[in-house]
Amino acid sequence: MRQFKFRLLILLLISFVSFIKESHAIEKRTIGVILPSNVTYYEEIHTHFLKKMEATIVARQIDFLIQKPFPDPIALSNAARKLIAHNVDIIFCYGTEATIATLKERPDQPVIYVAGYTPALERYRTKNSTGVEFKTPISSITRYLNSMKEIKTLGVVYNPLESDSLYQLDEIMRCCPFYKMTVIKLIIKRPSDIRQVLENINVDALIFTTSSIANIALSNFREYRIPVASLLPRRDAKPVISLYPSPKKQAEKAAAIIQAVLKGKKPHEIARDSGADMELIFNLGEAQRMGLRIPADLLTEATEVIH
Repeated sequence: MRQFKFRLLILLLISFVSFIKESHAIEKRTIGVILPSNVTYYEEIHTHFLKKMEATIVARQIDFLIQKPFPDPIALSNAARKLIAHNVDIIFCYGTEATIATLKERPDQPVIYVAGYTPALERYRTKNSTGVEFKTPISSITRYLNSMKEIKTLGVVYNPLESDSLYQLDEIMRCCPFYKMTVIKLIIKRPSDIRQVLENINVDALIFTTSSIANIALSNFREYRIPVASLLPRRDAKPVISLYPSPKKQAEKAAAIIQAVLKGKKPHEIARDSGADMELIFNLGEAQRMGLRIPADLLTEATEVIH
């Protein structure tokens, strides 16, 4: 019995020493955060991210310096410059455009990103950057819309200043001939543009791309008379379909990467994560209000059905 207690004490001491060593091995670090304002999807990821980080041993070793710029290229670049001037250890970027703006400002800056759009980031990768990416299955979103009603003209809301938005427009245009749809390009550069853009447009359905500007505009456009699909969630709006990567999974993966970097790994030693867990939301109540029918086989694919 005494021998057992002695061994147990030794094991506890070893564990305690390892814990102390790991704690001291991680120096106090400053993480600069670029969190574009008014994009609820990024805010949801950020909430999950902070919860995940608070439960880790590295949490006590981190100071966060957060910038919340409006999501346009100039504001994002200014936010990156401020963090670089503060000599932060890591810049943590939410979304494609914040990531690109930071990498353009200083390619050797250690950058971790989340919710980056894979095709848009290809040409900007550096050895000091890694993160969590996704690619929306565009053919799926067009199939879902076409299953609800016959669509001859499809309006695509995008911002030509946002790379991910442009890639999605291009892919939608390549998918639509299969369904005999004509794409109507709807450019917005400010959220307030949305009403003027849609005022005299006659389309059978709309897709809002992952553009941050389009996502903000979606909350200003609620008088739907046609089905609307969104590639980023917006709980204060009512798209019939939303298809996007899980914010919780994105946050968990980003937190794991940052923890690894804080413990000594270099960004180039950590493979970027592009295995997105997509969430598919159908708003059945909104669809019924428009007289649309969502086929039962589509509902079985859904992550969530809103009644």
